[in-house]
Amino acid sequence: APRQGQRLTRETFTYSRQLEYLSENELVAQTGCPRSLWLPYIAKEAFDNALDETEGYTAPVIHIRLDKRTLSVSDNGRGIDADVITRIFDLDTRTSNKQAYISPTRGAQGNALKTILAIPFIRSGHKPSTLHIIANGVHHRITVSADVIAQKAQVDFRQDPFVKKAGTTVQVSLDSACSEENEDNSKNLQTLVLRYALFNPHAVFVLNDKRFEATDSSWQKWLATDPTSPHWYTVESLATLIANQIARNEQKTVRAFVSEFRGLTSSIKQAKVTEAAQLSRAYLKDLVTPERKIDRDAVSRLLYHMKAETKAVTPETMGTLGEEHFRSRLAGGTTFRYSLKKGFDSNGLPYLIECAFALVASNNPLRGLHIGLNWSVPLHDPFQQTEFLQDGYALGLEALLAQKWIDLERNPISLIVHVTYPRFAFLDRGKGTLAVSSTVANDLEQAVTRVTKRWSQIAREADRQHRQRAAEMERRYKAEAPKRVTIRAAAFEE
Repeated sequence: APRQGQRLTRETFTYSRQLEYLSENELVAQTGCPRSLWLPYIAKEAFDNALDETEGYTAPVIHIRLDKRTLSVSDNGRGIDADVITRIFDLDTRTSNKQAYISPTRGAQGNALKTILAIPFIRSGHKPSTLHIIANGVHHRITVSADVIAQKAQVDFRQDPFVKKAGTTVQVSLDSACSEENEDNSKNLQTLVLRYALFNPHAVFVLNDKRFEATDSSWQKWLATDPTSPHWYTVESLATLIANQIARNEQKTVRAFVSEFRGLTSSIKQAKVTEAAQLSRAYLKDLVTPERKIDRDAVSRLLYHMKAETKAVTPETMGTLGEEHFRSRLAGGTTFRYSLKKGFDSNGLPYLIECAFALVASNNPLRGLHIGLNWSVPLHDPFQQTEFLQDGYALGLEALLAQKWIDLERNPISLIVHVTYPRFAFLDRGKGTLAVSSTVANDLEQAVTRVTKRWSQIAREADRQHRQRAAEMERRYKAEAPKRVTIRAAAFEE
């Protein structure tokens, strides 16, 4: 029964989405990280951007400078254009050159720099904060503030000339954007740099004055600038890409659109595809129906014929990190093990799974589990919801390792897992947890089993011997313990 007395009449409020990035709860959802991990998150997103802007043009050299007040990340790439920087920090939109494309790239959500701008603002108690970006001879100062009552965010830009040099520098204030444990910050950042070096053989990282050299400056991988494969798209994802293309340029022809895909640079193939799809002289805007929707039937025909005129990309084409690279990073000697699994999932998408294992020194910063996805470093285990079914049942990679007697906290071992894949399916906005197909999960389990097999055998045998010794000690204790004498028995002995 309803309570008697005073009643609350709830107001219906309208919230501005401008403030989404400037709310702690929303920022945690966007980043997938609690406040304690915001410094590594800032560095991770800056590393991803720096590598993407550099590779394909030159061997990446990433300079990281950390002190008590700032974190700055500089690369030797092309430099971000001024107009792109302005669009990136429009809080009403999302700007990305990856989100609409399907290919193995480090990130695709287009919100990284917005979150980097917002983190100091949140940590300072909503005081105006400024992010510095230096690129192409311009020093950009982007300051964010908010009027919570009016539900408005304000992003102010100031651009000043700067001595032009290669690349982009991103500088973030740490006065309130990180914990006070500067020593811990330095250790965590060094571990993150080492992990990025694990998954990027071609890159040099310089943290303050410490240099982490590349193992292979000529190493090749799939680049964000490489044409994408039609075989990686569904009708829905191709329609999304077409809609974005129309919004940018209504005069783009279907044939010009087709020419941007892998295997379709030939004018003969372009003509065959567009003619077979009944779109020979069409513009992309002709695929828009009177209801202002993309014609899915036309897109389906187009995709079918694009696939028919091209070959599927093999897993190796995406780029393997390789046994020698991992061996040199871990220096594991005779204990080193490596496994490579490759194939196609049920949707025809290629994948590569690389695992490496080695005994390491107890104080080695690479001790433990290190996971990479498309040459980037997630800050959490992305396989925590993955079902491994081949050997019993385990939910998550840690549970699988426990089944195999792999104790990463107590044992001086390093286990590395890297997965390359064109279209990861994340279960959250922070890109923290993956939905993994049974095919990929099965091969991931096999790769982990192969590199850890010998250690698992030793650990099982050690546990068996330990239990045998414990049982023997219990038996001897019971045998040698004085027998209990009852009062009645003692009386009869008298």
